[in-house]
Amino acid sequence: MSVLRQPFQDILKAALITLIIGWLAALGFGLWIAHLQYDEVSARLPPDQINAAYTARIDRELWHSPLLFLPQIGVMAAILTWQVAHRAKNANNAQRYGAVTGVLVAVVESVIALMLQVPWVVVALMWLLLVGAGVFAGWYATDAKQNDISDASLEQHTSPR
Repeated sequence: MSVLRQPFQDILKAALITLIIGWLAALGFGLWIAHLQYDEVSARLPPDQINAAYTARIDRELWHSPLLFLPQIGVMAAILTWQVAHRAKNANNAQRYGAVTGVLVAVVESVIALMLQVPWVVVALMWLLLVGAGVFAGWYATDAKQNDISDASLEQHTSPR
């Protein structure tokens, strides 16, 4: 079954699960950083300056830097690898399946990254990592499928008759 014959819904499911878990990881990381920043600002500044300093730090560190994207992309690459390796076993070209899924996730994340003014270098590296993770997972799924077949044929030849 080629990627075009593979149900596109399956590719969308893998991409959607990857995106949702990645966004949850980014939310958790962002909340943690925001809490740390608030504690730091409130410990060092007088109460009338806390809100302005906190807002400036959050704006600089979370909204206009790659800080939030780095752990998110790591989590997304791991989830993408797991999803593609799990779902692409029935595809004839599992590497293409993984690449298409990686491109889909990278497109969505690129739009968000560019809206948040993340540098182009980070976006390019994100593409490389996500598409590479998808291709690797497809290769792994193909290799696992071949090993399953060879294990079954080995059992058939070594079982007593």
